[in-house]
Amino acid sequence: MSATATDVSHQQLIDLCVADLRSSQARVLETFKFIPDDKLTWSPAPQAKSGLRLMAHLAVSNSGISQLLEGGSLPISNFEELERFVEEQERQITTREQAVEAFNQSCDAYERAIRQVPEGDRDKLLGVGELQAPASFYMRLAGVHHHSHASQIDYLQTCWGDLIPHFPHS
Repeated sequence: MSATATDVSHQQLIDLCVADLRSSQARVLETFKFIPDDKLTWSPAPQAKSGLRLMAHLAVSNSGISQLLEGGSLPISNFEELERFVEEQERQITTREQAVEAFNQSCDAYERAIRQVPEGDRDKLLGVGELQAPASFYMRLAGVHHHSHASQIDYLQTCWGDLIPHFPHS
């Protein structure tokens, strides 16, 4: 999304964020479906996330961001705490089906959260500490976050010889 939060009306911002959320969701799902079952939990290094963990990470992150956008809070204030919190939640997702369902549900929740941000609150600071940012940042975050992790899944696929880009064609 090239427009900044101040360049567009509130409704245009919502529409752009939702469109970006849904197009990036489609890319993640398309890329993820090409991970063979025997590679779902494979990672190139012990600290690296597998395709399954990346999908779980997106679902957990989307859910947390939705909470913030809806006026809730998270029990974290820095990136170290965030990593521990998210990792604990990610490990509860153990199958392809769970990951896809959790991701899709989290995208639906994210869209609902974006749509309910009041016009006067787009500059309101959400979160605390290192995670504090304007609501408009969190409204826009899904697209870049999803695309970043879809690219990581693309990379994992090259490690086992799948060199074909898997982009949605619709």
